[in-house]
Amino acid sequence: MNYRGITLEPKLEELLRDVARDPDSCLLRVDKKASHRALFEIPEAVSENATSLTVAERDLARFYREEVAWLLLELCRYHATEDREYGPAVNSLVVETDHRPTVHPQDLQRRRRSLEPMLTSSDSESPLAQFPFKGLGEVSALAMRLDPSAAARGYQGIHLTNTGNLSEASRLLAINARTAGTARLRVSTLDCTARTQFLGGNFPGALLYYGRASRTDPSRVDCASFWLFTALLAEDHEQAVDALNALEAAMGNLSFNAAGFRSAVRQAYRQSGLRPSIDRAFALKIYDRASAAGRQVIDEALQ
Repeated sequence: MNYRGITLEPKLEELLRDVARDPDSCLLRVDKKASHRALFEIPEAVSENATSLTVAERDLARFYREEVAWLLLELCRYHATEDREYGPAVNSLVVETDHRPTVHPQDLQRRRRSLEPMLTSSDSESPLAQFPFKGLGEVSALAMRLDPSAAARGYQGIHLTNTGNLSEASRLLAINARTAGTARLRVSTLDCTARTQFLGGNFPGALLYYGRASRTDPSRVDCASFWLFTALLAEDHEQAVDALNALEAAMGNLSFNAAGFRSAVRQAYRQSGLRPSIDRAFALKIYDRASAAGRQVIDEALQ
C-alpha cells in the first residue's frame, strides 16, 4: 500500500500487521519494566534466529530488516522535529543523524506529510498505527535493535539530550565521533555534542564543538549562530570574531531565521535552568563589527 509517497510491499505490510496483533511479539515493542539505562544500552543487532522472536518477527528480521529500520528512522525524524517542546531546537539542528541524502526544508515537509497518515490512520489502513510507539526514545531504541547504526545512535543522543541525560547522550555521540562516516554525520555529531555541553553549562566545551561543526560544514547557519551566541556568554573575543566571520559566510544571501533562533535559545535556557548574564559592553564591541545576522544574534543574547 502507498501512504502518500511511502510504499510498503504487501508481504511487509502483512508481517507488520501480524507482529502488531501478536501480544507475544517483542521485536517492535519496548519492555516497559526495563530500566532507563537498560533501554538505551547499545545492543547487538537482533539475530533473525533469536529464539525470542515469533515466526513473523523472524521473517521481518530475515527479509525486511533494512526496510523496517528505515521506517523506524523516518519515525525518529518525525518525532524529533514534531515534538512541541524540543522540536524547534531540534529543527534548528537540522537533524543530521539523517539516513537520507537530502535535507532541503521542502523535502522534510513532504516526508512529514507522508508519515502523518501512517501514524494516525485507522487500524485497517496503516500497520504502523497499531504499534504502541511513544515518542523518539522508544522508536530510536527499536531502530537500534534492528540496526545499531550511527543514525539510530544519533536520534537516541537527541532524545537523551532532550530528557536531560547528558552524560549518556555524550557517550553515544562519542561513539559516533569514532565512527567512519560522511561529513554530514561528523557535523551532526559535533553539533549535538556542542548542545550537550551548552545545556550542561560548559560554555568553553560548547565553543570548541560549535567551532568545529562550523568549520566542518561552513554552510551551517545554525552552528555558526550558536557559536557566536556561546562566545558572547564566554566573553571570548577571538572566538566571537571567528564565529561572526563564519556566520556571515554561511548566510550568503539567506535571511536569518530570528524567530527560530530565539525559540531554540529560550528552550535551551528552560531545559538547562541557566540564565547567564552577558557583559553588555563586551557584546556591543562585537556588535559594532557584526553584519545583520550577527546583530540579531547579539540582540537576542542581550534580551
